[in-house]
Amino acid sequence: MKNKMSIYIAVALLSLLSFIALSVLVVNQEQTSLDRQIADALNPLQDTAFMSSMDLISNLGSTELLAVLSLLTIVILWFKQKSLKHIVLFIAVVGGGVLLNLLFKFLFERGRPDDLHHIEAFGVNLELVSYSFPSGHSTRAFLFFAFLIYIACLFINHRIVKGILITALTIVIFAIGVSRIMLDAHFATDVLGAYSVSLAWLMLCVTVFEQIMKNKEKKSNRLSRLLCFLSDI
Repeated sequence: MKNKMSIYIAVALLSLLSFIALSVLVVNQEQTSLDRQIADALNPLQDTAFMSSMDLISNLGSTELLAVLSLLTIVILWFKQKSLKHIVLFIAVVGGGVLLNLLFKFLFERGRPDDLHHIEAFGVNLELVSYSFPSGHSTRAFLFFAFLIYIACLFINHRIVKGILITALTIVIFAIGVSRIMLDAHFATDVLGAYSVSLAWLMLCVTVFEQIMKNKEKKSNRLSRLLCFLSDI
């Protein structure tokens, strides 16, 4: 348990440092050299059949779809696993991460590579400018699908099924980020920034959650031992 927590903390710190480095890189810059290099690397894919699927892939990270999938996830966690604690964790991870993304967007106010966007949800324009750094699509997708990976590791025992699911979800996360770059909706550093801060947030939430669960288990074990001792007197 201690080794696992150490790994969580190490990953969180490394991800946070990566986000800080990217933040310094993008300050007051519309496009960085890293953005240009990644855009040039992806440019040969622009005229291929792969490009035609970018809109569909990008929509996997839309607010509307993820809201429906989030509700479905909560329902499954409740009726299938009876796990209120993991529902609370899910809300903290996804809800807190989205709020954190909005905070950083308004903090950096980085312009997008294409026209100005406004934040929309279910067809309603919220009249708030949707800045570029970090990518909201990539943040939502990472937090949601990475949480599913965490849940799969907890509840799925079949190794092959678990491996296939984790691989598929990882590909979806990566593909959504690539789609945002290829559609000129975001710079590459927007996507990398979203992934790094989202991973840091996820690891922080999971670390706190598992530590609370560990402390509750210790208290429960102590109480059980005390009751056994009293019953033997």
